[in-house]
Amino acid sequence: MSSLGVYTDENTMVIDVHNFKVLEAKCYLEKVLAKLDTNQINEIIVIHGYNNGTKIKDMIFISLKSKKISKKMSCWNEGRTSLILKQ
Repeated sequence: MSSLGVYTDENTMVIDVHNFKVLEAKCYLEKVLAKLDTNQINEIIVIHGYNNGTKIKDMIFISLKSKKISKKMSCWNEGRTSLILKQ
């Protein structure tokens, strides 16, 4: 999957949504998850930023739902969240 703000490295996809509004980020992440092949990708790192608040990060932990997500983890970088996917 190739798109602006998205790149893959090995089995990890990185998605940059830090300039999105919360609802835009949620819809975008839901679309990516719906199309994603978890046989090829086992982790998504979401770049959401933190300098302008934690609304996107909060949305990821509270309301982003997918049967493909096994675990949501905060990264050492406060502006990123890791989504571990079911295989």
